[in-house]
Amino acid sequence: MQKPGIDRALVYAYAVVNLTLYHLNGNYLVRATLYIKIALMCFLLSLMPSVVSCSEAVEGVFSFKYVNFEKDMIVYIQEDAVYFPVFEIFDFLRIYKEYDPSSKILSGYVSTEERSYSIDFNTYEATNLQGDSYQIEKDSIIINELDMYMTASEFSKILDVEIFVSKLGLVGLLKSTYEMPLLEEYNLRYNKLKLKGLASEEVFAPLMYGRDFKIIDGGVVNYGINTNTNKQSTVIGLNTNLGMQLLGGELAINNSYIYNTYSQTKFQNIRYNWQFPFNKNKYLNSLRIGYVTGNSLNFGSSGSNIRNKYSNLQGISISNREMDNRKVFDEFQFEDIAEPYSLIEIYVNSRLVKQFRCEEDGRYSFALPLTYGNSIIETKIYSPSGQRDYKKETVNIPGMMLQPGQVRYTLTSGKDINYEEYIVDGIVETGITDWLSTSVSNVYNIDKKENLLVSNSTFRLMGGAYSSVAYSHDNFYRAMIAYANSQIGHYELSYMKYKTDSEIDKYAREAEYQLNVNLPRIPFIPFSLRLRADIDQYSNRLTGNYSVNTYGNIGSIRLNSSYRLAQTIMKDFDNSYNHNLNSGVSYYLQLPFLQDSKALGRTSISTNFNYDLNIGQFTNLSASISQSLFRILSISANYRNNLVSNYSSFNINLSLNMDFARFSSRAELNESNKSINNNLDGSLGFDTDRFNIFPNKRLSYTGNSGLATIKCFIDSNGNLSYDDGEEVLTGVPIRVPRASVLGDRDDEYKTVSNLRPGYQYNVIIAKEGLKNPLVRPLWEDFSFIADPNTFKSIDIPFTITGLIEGQVFTQDSSGNRNGKSGLKLHIISKKTGKDVTVNVFSDGSFYHLGLFPGYYDVYVDKTQLGLLNMTTDPPSQEIYIGFSEDGDMKSGIDFRLIPNKESGGVVSPSAD
Repeated sequence: MQKPGIDRALVYAYAVVNLTLYHLNGNYLVRATLYIKIALMCFLLSLMPSVVSCSEAVEGVFSFKYVNFEKDMIVYIQEDAVYFPVFEIFDFLRIYKEYDPSSKILSGYVSTEERSYSIDFNTYEATNLQGDSYQIEKDSIIINELDMYMTASEFSKILDVEIFVSKLGLVGLLKSTYEMPLLEEYNLRYNKLKLKGLASEEVFAPLMYGRDFKIIDGGVVNYGINTNTNKQSTVIGLNTNLGMQLLGGELAINNSYIYNTYSQTKFQNIRYNWQFPFNKNKYLNSLRIGYVTGNSLNFGSSGSNIRNKYSNLQGISISNREMDNRKVFDEFQFEDIAEPYSLIEIYVNSRLVKQFRCEEDGRYSFALPLTYGNSIIETKIYSPSGQRDYKKETVNIPGMMLQPGQVRYTLTSGKDINYEEYIVDGIVETGITDWLSTSVSNVYNIDKKENLLVSNSTFRLMGGAYSSVAYSHDNFYRAMIAYANSQIGHYELSYMKYKTDSEIDKYAREAEYQLNVNLPRIPFIPFSLRLRADIDQYSNRLTGNYSVNTYGNIGSIRLNSSYRLAQTIMKDFDNSYNHNLNSGVSYYLQLPFLQDSKALGRTSISTNFNYDLNIGQFTNLSASISQSLFRILSISANYRNNLVSNYSSFNINLSLNMDFARFSSRAELNESNKSINNNLDGSLGFDTDRFNIFPNKRLSYTGNSGLATIKCFIDSNGNLSYDDGEEVLTGVPIRVPRASVLGDRDDEYKTVSNLRPGYQYNVIIAKEGLKNPLVRPLWEDFSFIADPNTFKSIDIPFTITGLIEGQVFTQDSSGNRNGKSGLKLHIISKKTGKDVTVNVFSDGSFYHLGLFPGYYDVYVDKTQLGLLNMTTDPPSQEIYIGFSEDGDMKSGIDFRLIPNKESGGVVSPSAD
């Protein structure tokens, strides 16, 4: 008997040799022995399944897709069957494999050794991921010298997946109930990059447009015109906000004007503010002059704010506070012990972020940058013995905590516009450890020579608990403790004790108690619940305000309800209380016969009532209906009735929301009066570089006053700048995170607004949305720095990518070419080192689109040449793709295959 795994061709050869000896040998005993061997060989041949020959099938190129990943590969098509390359698909999906050429057995596993497989291409037996063994259909495999090919149904059996094949669409689509290693690897890499980005707050693409410093430039005007007319008079209001760039900073001027036609009185107020951003400078982030806000008693959370009556100053302010709130607090170190050589997986909020094996002592540690708020850290341990362990930890970081060693300050000085007194206001905050932050603030009244000095400390306790303590001599002391958990809710309890004649309490309170509870939505119950209690203690009474709010959605119905109780407990008088219940229902619907209408949008119907529990009757009732039209127009009507006084009112509202402005009108009718209110507001932006005026409804003049206009063009000469006559591209999908991008597909420019001056922004081009697949941006992703109240002109160069084509062939003695199929070519960019693999067709030809201008090296895959024991003439070719309006094309990139015996040496499969 022949050894298992012998090739069919060897069996044929063995039978032919023995048959020849049978005829040549005259010894009958020997001839009888040979006859038995020949019969045995024929029996073996009959048992061996026959595979489809490559010559019987048609070669084609299919796209193999999995989730968002895609790869073009050569397949064979035989009648209704499509045969996909085994090795290439396993490499694409990152499936671990080992192949023994002598036995023709392919084996490996998917992600973990528990999901193992094996395929015997000699006996055609397979074992799938479930551990089931079965015989492969004999006509479902094609074997050639470079790869094995199987039908989609056989792949589905082995990998426990579904593969849908479309011969019309030339695509094979894989769907799986578990994650393939390709997706696992991508998610792990994505989460690692995200963590890396979190550690540095944000990862920016290469900076292409830096900051521009101009003496005076740009301009944005926000305007609002309001009129209110009733029986007696008309009140006209005009509000304008002018923003410009002045000395590299942001100048904002606000002018408010009100005129009453009946009394002929008018009121006008002008305020100005100039701010210079320092682009995230560690020591000085912003300088403000004009109307500034004193916020020294603001410690970063609603529960930690102390009232500062000197809050509106006319003066100057400097600070190193970042305008954008930080997302990441710090990097935390975690340590533990497990069984030696265990596989450790770390998840943050259900996302896999780390994967590693511990050493022989079993100890492991890892560092994670954690964001503010709740983070759930899960550790999954897979030991070599098969034991599994699972650990879960919750880390809560309150918003008022600072990184260890971080120091923030704000210093403000000026004249208070309400009290006409000169104030100096300052605060310094610092992070001591990852569980302790502290601050000291002071408000000094220069005129009265009075100080309000406050110290505050915040402690991060175990789990999701944290606490805060504040103290001011001769004023107050305050303590707060809170607990936050995404699963069980947020709880906060605070106590504040005032001292006699405290400077910050005008209500003469002795103490204040607060309780806040926010309960998360319970699974299967579509409602959330909020509880709040405020108790004020005075010398002669105790007052309390309590509220319970609940809200939720059931399909298109939104429900809300609130209960409020106000209570007063007097020392020498009767106690009093007042409580009521307020509930509302809103219903959003699309009328069945209007569902296909583009003109009519969603209809909203709502009702609301108030029930006074003291008198036991309904006191207020309201109902409204609204309808949207053409996506820019909405009409609503509202009716209100006070059931106690029997006073009612009715109003109709019209709102027109256009791209360049917003208009609204309201007509109200009640028993004593009739009134009409009209309002028009919008923006005008002046682009001094492109000499354009941009009307809009969203432009900002302060805070986020940076603007940009983006133009995309075909760079036909490669100088990376727009020249007259070059083609302007429209309809390019562009995204700028943390900003608004406006403009229709046919617009020459895209307008970007809501940019913070001095800050860096990434520009992302959705290349898959381009109309022409040969058009590609020369800058894949890039960034720019926004300027205040100025349209920054950004031109993005695109190019028409190039094409190469050629043939891989053998040549006989007569000079005739024979194309060689199944090979792969490598096209390597000399600039970036990026390697593009190209398949060779059945006639040896190849082509590739989408090459950027530059130099490339092109050669046939060395591993495949090693398997064929061949080399090429030439070994490689250098090509240059140039800039062109129509795209550069290089033809005749040919490679002649030469057996190694002609070239005098053997090429290693790994040779360069």
